[in-house]
Amino acid sequence: MNRIGGVLLASAAVVGIVAGGYAGIMIGRPGDDGSPSGSPSGSPSATDQQDLAVDQPLFYATPDEIHDTGAIVPLTGLPADQHDRIVAVQRLAGDAWLLVLSTSDSINTYQAVRVDQTGAVRVIGDFAGVWDLSEAGDQLIAMTTDSSAYVVRSTQDGSELGRIAPADVGEAKAAEAAGVGAFSATGVVTAWTPFESNRSRLYETELGTRLTDVVGTDFYDWSASPGGLLLAGEKAEDPANPDGARCLQGGPVGNAAGWWKDCEWAAGSSYGPRYSPSGEKLLAVPTDSGSATTFAIVDAEDQAGPIEFQIAGDPPAAEWYDDHSFFVLSRTDDGPSVISICKESSGACAEVTRIDNQVVLGAP
Repeated sequence: MNRIGGVLLASAAVVGIVAGGYAGIMIGRPGDDGSPSGSPSGSPSATDQQDLAVDQPLFYATPDEIHDTGAIVPLTGLPADQHDRIVAVQRLAGDAWLLVLSTSDSINTYQAVRVDQTGAVRVIGDFAGVWDLSEAGDQLIAMTTDSSAYVVRSTQDGSELGRIAPADVGEAKAAEAAGVGAFSATGVVTAWTPFESNRSRLYETELGTRLTDVVGTDFYDWSASPGGLLLAGEKAEDPANPDGARCLQGGPVGNAAGWWKDCEWAAGSSYGPRYSPSGEKLLAVPTDSGSATTFAIVDAEDQAGPIEFQIAGDPPAAEWYDDHSFFVLSRTDDGPSVISICKESSGACAEVTRIDNQVVLGAP
C-alpha cells in the first residue's frame, strides 16, 4: 500500500501554529532508568548528528505550497476556502501529487484532488474513511460517503474503474462498508460490517474475475503493505470481549493462521500501522505509552526486534523517510512546526527544520 494511508486527523499529523504544550524531543533509546541515552542534555552526540543527517530535501505541504525534493509547487488552483483543509499529500504517477482535503469538521469525509507541476487542481472524487493508493500511484480506492460501496478511481481524471458492493463480497444480507479499503497483490481488500452484527470481515476481491476470499475478521485499525502482500492491524486480545484490550497482529494476506500477535504494541491511530516503503517494517506505538510518545520500528513479517524512540510532549505525527528512518512532526511552545528524523542505525532522533506554518508530512 502506497498511502499516507489513512485518516491523519486521528494522529495529529496536521500540526498547526496554535498554542500547545510540545515539550521537545527526547533523543535516543531510553536508558535502564527510563531516561534518554546519549549526551546528558538529551541531544544526540556529534556522531549521532552525522548519522542523522538528511541527504535529501523534505516532502511536505503547507496551506499554500507543496515542497518535494527541491520542487516548490504553489497551490494556486486550490479554492481559497480549502487551503486550511489539507490533511494528506502523496506522490502520484505522472509528476503530480494527491492532496486530500477534509470536507467536514465532525465526520471523516474527504475530497481527493490531483495537483500538477503548475499548481493546477483536478478533482478526483469525494469519499469517506481511510483510502489507499496503488503502488504505481495511478489508482485510488476508498469508501463512498454513504458507506454503501468501495470505489476504485483513476488518479489521472477521477474516472471510476471498479466498484465493490456487499453482493460482490458474498454478503447475503445487507452490510455496511466499514471504512477501510486497500490494494492487494491481486485486487483490493475491503472491510464490511453486516447490519445484524458489529464484527467486521475483510475480503480480498480480484477486480477482473470478482473472485473473493475472506482474509480477516474483527479488525479495528488495519492497513496493507506496498504491493499488498501483508496486512497488519488491531484485534481484540480476547475474541469473546471485542471491546476489551487490543493486540497488534500481522502477516501474509490470506494466511491469517500464520500471523504474529503482540499485545504490547498498537497501530496508534485509525489509519492502521504504517508500513515502510518496501513493506518490510512497521511503525507502531506501545499499548500504554504513559506521558511520552514512543514509536517503534517493527519487522512486518515476524514482529522481530522493536527499536524504540521516545518523544516527549504532544503526540506527534510520523511518516517513513526510507526503510530505516522516519520523520516526526510536532510543535513547539512558540508555534513553529518541527520536523525531526529518527534513524534505526543510531536509535536516535534529531531536529531537521522548523517551519512557521501549518505542515502536513508527505508519504514516500
